Amino acid sequence: CVITNNLAGAGADGSTPPGTYAGYVPGGPGGLGGDGAGIFNLGHLNLSLCFIGSNTNGDGGLGYKDNGGEGGNGAGVFNAGSVKLMNCEINGNQAGRGGDGGNGGFFGGIKFVGDGGAGGSGGGIYNVGTLNLLATVITGNTCGNGGDGGTGIGAQGGDGGNGGDGGGIYNNSSLNALTITNTVVELNAVGLGGAGGSFIY
Repeated sequence: CVITNNLAGAGADGSTPPGTYAGYVPGGPGGLGGDGAGIFNLGHLNLSLCFIGSNTNGDGGLGYKDNGGEGGNGAGVFNAGSVKLMNCEINGNQAGRGGDGGNGGFFGGIKFVGDGGAGGSGGGIYNVGTLNLLATVITGNTCGNGGDGGTGIGAQGGDGGNGGDGGGIYNNSSLNALTITNTVVELNAVGLGGAGGSFIY
């Protein structure tokens, strides 16, 4: 099988709130980028002799005087069920970038400046279930970069978002259920952290 060149949706931007104070208060954070552009699994999945490559997750949305959304996780495979991969290759997948924090300042003594969203983790595979890898190659996958912090107008700028973790595999399973046999994991990259926001007087 061949699973390639698929795209997950981007998170929506935070909207401008209605009313008198629309220019001052946050309209909400950016939405989350879509996960699992190649495969999103909640059940039981067995794959053999498959190529999973060049799939791209959604980026997080821009916050409106609020935080950016997180980038999508697990561009090649997002697993929250049970997956067995045998004699497969997972190559060149890209997790989502975190959304930028919204620009803002102080209103009513409260700071409304957004932090950048975290980049997506698990460029190749993001696992929160049971994962069994046998004679598989995981290479050339990349996590998402963190979003930049918003500019503070008369206030400290927002923090940059964290870069995504686990370029090849991110395993966050409470089941501790990751088995790797005769498998190569090489030349994958984690994400870069976003830049902190500027301060403008």
